[in-house]
Amino acid sequence: MPLDRTAHILSTALWRFSLQPLHLTTTADIAQHASVSVGTLFRTFPTKEDLLANVYAYAMDQLQAPLAAGPGSPQRGENLTKLLQRWWDLTAQVALAQPHLFAFWRWYRPYAHPTPLLGPFEPVAGLLERALVRHTSSRAKPLPIPVMVAALVGQWTAALELVLTEPTCQTDAALRQLVLERTYAGWWQSLGLSDYLEVERVPY
Repeated sequence: MPLDRTAHILSTALWRFSLQPLHLTTTADIAQHASVSVGTLFRTFPTKEDLLANVYAYAMDQLQAPLAAGPGSPQRGENLTKLLQRWWDLTAQVALAQPHLFAFWRWYRPYAHPTPLLGPFEPVAGLLERALVRHTSSRAKPLPIPVMVAALVGQWTAALELVLTEPTCQTDAALRQLVLERTYAGWWQSLGLSDYLEVERVPY
């Protein structure tokens, strides 16, 4: 099948899956809206689970796109808290501009249980691990990295759901930004890590 038709099916499926719980959206419905036969759909994606997994990857590519650009690239010696806040803000901007991406994530994340999904924050565990290798803070032992990242994903999801559904936030961009900033700050403060923890140490 041509790549453009595959992308069209994925785009259509993403849109349909974002409208309601995933089990209520049928492959026949997706095929109809994509203007392809059910047979064509199944030749491309043999099962609904296969289609869902590909739609998830397609949606995450779009959410993560800003992170691959210059503004999302980690810099040696950069404070980890600043990098992760930038990632938080960049992915939130995409989700706010394309709410169907976030709506799909909201349905798919619990659907994929018990597999832990980190969405656009998949690389965070590795960044935290590298940053903590030489962490010498006198504070209490940090939380396990999987717990830190799971908390980040949960806070990001909850904050976006709030700003996308709360009527006051919908009409006030400054309030949306404030909610997102404070939620991120609360997550970072809960870790008990130094604000000066570097993404990667500069060699001396």
